[in-house]
Amino acid sequence: MASTWVVGDIHGCAVELRQLLNEIHLQPDDMLLSVGDLFHRGPDPVGVLRTLQDLGEQFDMVNGNHEMVLSQRLAGRSATCLEDLCGDREALMDESVLPVADELLAFIAERDYLQRRPLAGPAWIGHPATDWLMVHGCVMPGRPAEELAPHQLVRKGRCKNLPGRPLWFQRWQGPEFVVFGHAQSAAGPHVDAQGRAWSYGLDSGCVYGNYLTALRIEDLVVIRIPAAS
Repeated sequence: MASTWVVGDIHGCAVELRQLLNEIHLQPDDMLLSVGDLFHRGPDPVGVLRTLQDLGEQFDMVNGNHEMVLSQRLAGRSATCLEDLCGDREALMDESVLPVADELLAFIAERDYLQRRPLAGPAWIGHPATDWLMVHGCVMPGRPAEELAPHQLVRKGRCKNLPGRPLWFQRWQGPEFVVFGHAQSAAGPHVDAQGRAWSYGLDSGCVYGNYLTALRIEDLVVIRIPAAS
């Protein structure tokens, strides 16, 4: 069976991304997917871009909050300075990106904010979910994910109609399995009372000195690459 790997927030950490690819050793039918936030804050956005470009059709992604803000700012025009390339909350990209700014913008242009794919593999035998969703920030219990707008999908959503306003993944029990990034505090699996996984947070803070994490959907195998010193 082909492997589907999903990587958490990369944030310009090209060294760790290449180490991850060496570990997972993609075969011709395998895929690497990303939950977004590829370039801002880290040391080598160009290295991330080139590494992902080299994967060709074996790579796909959803945009994160940084890609969303960047795309909105530069809709219909080119980037000419680092300020143009700021992401959410004015997060910067390394200045090395300037010579390839338009190429980077083209790479994220018209990307989805949500993807739905069928579940297959040993982890899902007997599990009630049949599909899985990839999103940067959140989906909302009781509401079809496709109804949410991009600005909702890239944030850390709360269930405002419930006591205590719990975070969405604290109440999510399907019908889909969800893989997401954005929040280090949500890293890891989130399970129901029967121990069945319903969501998995992949932002493990590589750019802050922690780990770059990838999850294989078919069997829920996890690989963590320590941040380079």
